[in-house]
Amino acid sequence: MSSAALLPARSKARTPAGERALSALAALHLSFLPWAFGGVDLWSQVTSLALAGAMLTLALLRRDDSVPADGENSPGEGAWARLRTFPVFWAGLGLMGFVVVQALNPAFHYRQEGTIWWLVRGEHVAWLPAGMDAPLAGNPWRVLLVWGSCWLTVCALWTGVKRRSSVLLILTVVCTNAALFAVFGLLQRAGGITAIYTNRSVALSYFFAALIYKHHVAAYFSLLAFVALGLAIRALRHTWQEPKPSGIFCIYLLGVVLLSTAVLVSFSFSGIMIFGVVLLGLAAALLGRRLRTTGPPRVLGPAMIAATIAVTAVVALAGAVGAGDFREKLHQQWQGDGRDAVNTRLQAYHRGWEMFQDRWISGWGAGCFVYGFTKYQRREPELARTRYAALRWEHVHNDWLELLIELGVVGCLPIAVMAWFWVRRLVDLQIWRDPSLLAVGAGIGALVLHALVDFPAQCPAVLVTAGALLPLIVRWAESPTRRASPEPRCF
Repeated sequence: MSSAALLPARSKARTPAGERALSALAALHLSFLPWAFGGVDLWSQVTSLALAGAMLTLALLRRDDSVPADGENSPGEGAWARLRTFPVFWAGLGLMGFVVVQALNPAFHYRQEGTIWWLVRGEHVAWLPAGMDAPLAGNPWRVLLVWGSCWLTVCALWTGVKRRSSVLLILTVVCTNAALFAVFGLLQRAGGITAIYTNRSVALSYFFAALIYKHHVAAYFSLLAFVALGLAIRALRHTWQEPKPSGIFCIYLLGVVLLSTAVLVSFSFSGIMIFGVVLLGLAAALLGRRLRTTGPPRVLGPAMIAATIAVTAVVALAGAVGAGDFREKLHQQWQGDGRDAVNTRLQAYHRGWEMFQDRWISGWGAGCFVYGFTKYQRREPELARTRYAALRWEHVHNDWLELLIELGVVGCLPIAVMAWFWVRRLVDLQIWRDPSLLAVGAGIGALVLHALVDFPAQCPAVLVTAGALLPLIVRWAESPTRRASPEPRCF
């Protein structure tokens, strides 16, 4: 079977040039972020915002939007209409406005003398959301760069991508880029490289490729591993519907192996555990559903063989690249580092909750956790210093709690609206009926769980990629050709 067979059936009209251009720009944007140190630097965040803005502009202004999508006889609503009726657009606009008000209405001002800094209370409008006048490294304006990029990307994909072929193109390019990124990281780790791109030294010894923080490494590659798995499942289903063999499944499976290996050698035990648990849950759900509905599927044997080969390859590759470092990390955990880390984070959650309660209505200001938490940090000696060094809590290691702290209940309402929209849309579309979509959804679910114990959403590469996946899988699930075709009995 040729690779063309993996694409949806062609409609009378080809994919318009404008949508192809938007897909290429989206793939470029999502592929750029991990190589740019995960998008944590100011220059990369400005670039990301510019690319996201260009995506939305192209989606709204392209002249071929009247071409019908797959299976449609009429063009349907235009781009501007789709944007105006998109709840996430309005909720995101409200969130951006809330953060702008926080930035313009600081309740505290940052002061520094030498290496010493402190906060000074300032005059502000008490009934409006308030933030902090703090350095750009952590203040509402910096947060707007990252969140604005994610929001514009989501709006652009929702508005401008109408065909499943475009969705598959974007996902395939992003997974291919992530696999190459993983290969770069594995070679880097095997060669004992101590600086990113040989010229950027970082304090954290467990960086991987161009991602500095190990939990960001695990979150990013876990997310893309599930996407690659979804594409592999789709390729496998098409293989068993056609008499000719396909090598596309093997290519996708190789991507799953490389991305899963990157998760293992990240040495993020929480990330590895969540990845493994969600993966096992996904496998059990798919197998149980098929056994209940159709009996033993004829693809079970080949699927089990492929899974065994993939797991063996992941373990062998991870062991060859990072066995020594993994043993050292396990020894440190056994000596008490793991227990101490858990206890410290539990104390941080407790003090973070106190911080939220003190300004629970409108929060402390987006991006301002690091400055306000010092007051609460001093209440626990373990939060100020470990046996290795003094601690500076840039994040509370719980993205959901940190959102509450920085935005308060009022500021989190737009996020709740967005979350409700996506959950309801995915439930209405019953994505669990399609194993490919369920695998991608499992990746997003794993990220949601990871955000309870760390801060993966603080990495723009993770946040923007996860945000982009939501409109893409909805468009995939809405595809008329998918809805019209019966589910194959082989998987």
